[in-house]
Amino acid sequence: MNDKDIEYVINENGRQYVGIEVETKGNKDKVKVHLPIGYSYQKSEKISSKSIMQILKLISKKRNIGLEQEEGENIFPVLLAQRIVENYLQFGLYKEHEEKIDLKSKGRIHWKKTIHYPQPFINNQTIYANLLRSHVDYFVEGQVQEIQKHCLSYISRMIGIFLEFSYPKVHCLYGQNEMKQILQKELKSTNQDYQIETLTILLDFVSHVNFNKIENHVIGIKYQIFEYVWQELVDVIGCKDISKYLPQANYYDMNGKVMSKVNPLLPDTIVEKEADVFVLDAKYYRKESLPDQKDIFKQVRYGEYVYHSSGGKRVINAFILPNCLKGKKKVAVTGYAMLENGTEFEEKERKSYEKVLVCYVDTKSLIENPEEMMEMVLVELEDWANRII
Repeated sequence: MNDKDIEYVINENGRQYVGIEVETKGNKDKVKVHLPIGYSYQKSEKISSKSIMQILKLISKKRNIGLEQEEGENIFPVLLAQRIVENYLQFGLYKEHEEKIDLKSKGRIHWKKTIHYPQPFINNQTIYANLLRSHVDYFVEGQVQEIQKHCLSYISRMIGIFLEFSYPKVHCLYGQNEMKQILQKELKSTNQDYQIETLTILLDFVSHVNFNKIENHVIGIKYQIFEYVWQELVDVIGCKDISKYLPQANYYDMNGKVMSKVNPLLPDTIVEKEADVFVLDAKYYRKESLPDQKDIFKQVRYGEYVYHSSGGKRVINAFILPNCLKGKKKVAVTGYAMLENGTEFEEKERKSYEKVLVCYVDTKSLIENPEEMMEMVLVELEDWANRII
């Protein structure tokens, strides 16, 4: 593997992308890792390859094929890359086969070619003394293997340091379309399961990657809108069917007939417990920022709708935000938001959903163990709800 300089950057303002950027010039690559808001990192600390791959996989999962393609940049399907490396470590380099037909072979007689091959003619009869036989010749240096080596080399250069995988630099003469044609042709001629697997993932990989951009460009494996990933991490504990908790609205004419339906308003996460319903709104904000008036109003109205839809269960409302929480405590409720109703309303008249708890979660811990961390969030929210609601 060529030398790599790694620089870590925390995405503090939330407007930059999260992921990695590889500048490939000369024999030394420079890797810049952009970490999400609240990700704990000290300059003297080395972030594990496993942790970086977790972030890249989250990005890849969200974008399906992998990544955001921006002008002048390349896309890189992370999950496919990992599968190619795992396939290579399990099966080795792809071995192609070729059928040879000649006089030296010891396989079955190939009568079609034998008949058309010059034969001795004695007493007006053809004597088949020259028998052409066929056999399958397995060889190492084939076109598919050349493509496979090129992919492994490219993967090693991009994320090999995070996969703890190294492969020497290999140059390939084939263009993207030619590589696809070679792999498709080989795929049609094989019936071995492990070969089909190798060819399929290689074909998927070369279909998404432009290898020509690696030499003198900055290639990004990144996602600009990490807030969607944050929402997905929070939603790992959400109930699957939330249809009864979705506020609905329609347009009616003056006779009360429905003219058109409006798409329902979607809360981020709903969690049902025996006595409580949690309404969680994941906000990918930096530490100094808090959700604004409209977010608070929307969350309170969500809570009100859920309160009635659930038959009067206690509704625990909360914003879930990223932070770097040091020490053993990885979840912290720091306060709550509340709409001011005016002096005519007594505090005791307020419903539980009217107080929206502000809950910070350690970013690194949530990425590494989303289910476990979100269960801790529920426990912490319930504890504070018992105190102040």
